Amino acid sequence: MPEITIDRRVVVFNEGETILEVAWREGVKIPVFCYHPKLRPEASCRMCLVEVEQGGRRWLAPACATKAAEGMRVMTDTPEVRENVRARTLEFLLANHPTECPVCDAGGECDLQSLTFAMGEAKSLYDFPKRELPFYKVGPFLRLYPNRCVNCTRCVRLYQDIFGEFDWDRWERGWEITVGPGRDKILDSEFAGNLADVCPVGAITSGDYAFSSRPWENASVPSVSPEDSLAAPVYLVVRKTGSECRGPFVTGGRRQDLHRVLRVTAADAEGYPGWISDRDRFSHEYLNNSRLEKPFARQGDQLVHLSVDSAIELMFRMVRDTWRRSPYRIAVLSGARGSNEAARLAVRFFREVFEVKSMDFRAPWHAFTPEPVEEALGYSGSSRSLDSLPGSDLILVFGEEISERHPLLALYLSEAEKTGARIVIASPWKDKYAKRWEHLSYHPLEEEALALSILSGIARARGLRIEGVAAQPHPVGEDIAKAKDPVIIFPDDAARGAQRALAYSAGLLDAGLILLRTQPNGQGFYDMGFVPADDNGTVKILKRASRGEIDLLVLWDVDPLLEWPELELVENALRNAGLVVWLGSFSDDPSLAYADLAIPVALPYESWGSRTSSDGRVLWYERAVSPPGDAVPAGVLFSRLLEMAGRSGYRNVLDVTGAISAALPAYRDAVLPPEIRKNPYPDEMPSLARFRERRIFRRARYEHKPKEIAFSSPERKEKGDFLLVAAPSLYKSSYYAFRCDIFEQYMPTGKVEVHPQDAERLGISDGQRLRLSRNGNEVLLSATVSERTQPGVMRFSPLFFDSPVNLLLGQDMTAWVEVKKEV
Repeated sequence: MPEITIDRRVVVFNEGETILEVAWREGVKIPVFCYHPKLRPEASCRMCLVEVEQGGRRWLAPACATKAAEGMRVMTDTPEVRENVRARTLEFLLANHPTECPVCDAGGECDLQSLTFAMGEAKSLYDFPKRELPFYKVGPFLRLYPNRCVNCTRCVRLYQDIFGEFDWDRWERGWEITVGPGRDKILDSEFAGNLADVCPVGAITSGDYAFSSRPWENASVPSVSPEDSLAAPVYLVVRKTGSECRGPFVTGGRRQDLHRVLRVTAADAEGYPGWISDRDRFSHEYLNNSRLEKPFARQGDQLVHLSVDSAIELMFRMVRDTWRRSPYRIAVLSGARGSNEAARLAVRFFREVFEVKSMDFRAPWHAFTPEPVEEALGYSGSSRSLDSLPGSDLILVFGEEISERHPLLALYLSEAEKTGARIVIASPWKDKYAKRWEHLSYHPLEEEALALSILSGIARARGLRIEGVAAQPHPVGEDIAKAKDPVIIFPDDAARGAQRALAYSAGLLDAGLILLRTQPNGQGFYDMGFVPADDNGTVKILKRASRGEIDLLVLWDVDPLLEWPELELVENALRNAGLVVWLGSFSDDPSLAYADLAIPVALPYESWGSRTSSDGRVLWYERAVSPPGDAVPAGVLFSRLLEMAGRSGYRNVLDVTGAISAALPAYRDAVLPPEIRKNPYPDEMPSLARFRERRIFRRARYEHKPKEIAFSSPERKEKGDFLLVAAPSLYKSSYYAFRCDIFEQYMPTGKVEVHPQDAERLGISDGQRLRLSRNGNEVLLSATVSERTQPGVMRFSPLFFDSPVNLLLGQDMTAWVEVKKEV
């Protein structure tokens, strides 16, 4: 291997490495400001200048941007470097930097502060008034302090190069230069919170963390965001539990601050970009909002509080006694928000012990039996990882609105675009990513028709005839067939026929397939067997319960009244079920009113476990905060129920994890807790602290065996004047995020989106009221005129806490409605 000499020590390096990377790996500390390992080097701060000698020449070179070369001699600690480079650079930066460390949120974790103590001088040659610019909010999430900025441009490079957004930049010149959004602008990016992570000083800070604590009082706990199925690795910043940490106390000496997450930051992990969405980052306030703390049982018209032990014992008796009458009359519904371990224990308890067949984690509009991907490929799971997308030449994202449900996917697609991938977004909605890449628009009711047309195009390009596929061949299908390494991405709530056609296409071409789960741990629950053993999926369970054919209905981490369509069916199911056992966390969930037994369960940040991402990566998370009151982790609850049933229990979560690896071949390679690799970033750069450890999460290996399946032409759908569609909203549609006040202004509460053509036709403008009606039911909503939707299509975003629109919606989350302007 080639060699380089650093401070008289000969070391080897890899081709393409910079001097900085080699030096840090060898433990040589070179300070930086503008450099960041996840961003392109700019070499503008000059803090990393070192003396380089090669071929008889000697010069100062920026270590972050200079490639190591054979025979090069590098000196990092000469008087020239120490006194005329580093000390003078720090002096220049401090000359116009406010000395307000005691009131700065970055105090104690500021690169400038740390490097000044390590390498700066006590006196300055400069004595003049410093510029003063007011701080201001650049959105509900971030505060910008221009006085503190050192013009490293990390934030600009991150925002423009990685996120592909351009409403954040450097403005003015010289003395007046600042960074920030354009004049009077508010950031329009779902990744804006990462700017606070990348800032080396306190110029950009998080609004949720302002004046909360000091870093030496805090601990960072590795966890996983529970917001969506891409499962972003995060660090939860919480109070230390040691005696050195102050904190408010409540009655009985229980520390209130031990239940609170102070902030969330991105963590470095294999297969992940190192950045998180604002929903992942700022959604933690719900941990302390409207929590159910005590179990209760209904006795007549009275609610009686129980101890946890009594409540678990009562639940066991309910299940056992109902099973003795008929196991077929027990049903379990979940939102797939728990861990793999809890799901596995639940399956053992309900199915292996009490023969319960009716178990499902899928919402009604995609509770297909069998699962379409399983029908086409033998197993419902992804064959490709998201971090491998940069190797593809054509990527089709079908039926997914990236910005509103899986925003992290956009970062993977952006990296793939940089390597030459063609990206096609097939979606009814014209969001910003549909505008950025090639957009293939279709009517919401024509999803299956378009997928069959794409399959027909593939068949024509390959000279194949597929029985039952008579659709006009689509050019995109032909392009997919000709691509060297195509990848097809679609969500599990796409139309059943569309999923079958796309999965079959992937199997036919041996193309990559990524199945985006709509439930946060949907893939994990599927892998653990939390699916119906017969054809009694979610919809049939609700219909049977509404007819009084379910004697015991268990709801676990799901609220059908809040999340699901066909409100009348859901209400009848809850009202007519013999007994309802509610396992959840929030006291304001509407379904709790129907519970005969309620047991509070801990949220993901309050427990240990693993979850499986949409692309099959198995991630481990640790408990960061204590659950309130008597809330118990779901895994502990089901373990105790198994013990009551005479089955072997488990000593801890890792025992269950080991049992999963032993029982499921796909999980044999998933090593938990994960392997950790150390990155050699110096302690003097606190802004790089979260990158010093890289977690290695292995993927589950799913075996796909393509099958021959029959196709037919799509059924013709009824037509009406206006189609109402329930489509996701980034914050409002999240079971956790909608409870956080910080997102309030970004949630379209009580609103319906209307295309400009329809607005003109109805004679309305923004904010005017519309009356939507169907089958004798009607709701009032405020109109938002938007080009994101289509003519004749109105869009409402669940959850349904703000309006009972689910009275109008059918099982597929659509409905033809009559619309009138409210006078």
